[in-house]
Amino acid sequence: SVTLIKAEPGEVDSSGRRIPVDIKGSEFEIEVDSVIIAIGQSPTFSGSDIVNTDQKGLIVTNPDNMATSSPGIFAGGDAVNGGTTVVQAVADGRKAAEAIGKMFAVL
Repeated sequence: SVTLIKAEPGEVDSSGRRIPVDIKGSEFEIEVDSVIIAIGQSPTFSGSDIVNTDQKGLIVTNPDNMATSSPGIFAGGDAVNGGTTVVQAVADGRKAAEAIGKMFAVL
């Protein structure tokens, strides 16, 4: 099981995002089979010499297939969008996988 707590938007931080504030007494548990932990991180490569990056240092991709400026290299998730949701990262991975499959004519 996983214990969760409800939160509400708090003060705005230096990035312009509101900091979540726990709501006391709102803890609850849910039963799960697995948990995917997704935390926003920055890519750890000097990308501009490998693939094109934008002014924020994010990898530039074709949104239709997640291809980068270097043939055969695909990217997605936080390295491309700066951090949204795990659902978006998985969707990016699916697009890239389909494109890779087409490259090798396996899909």
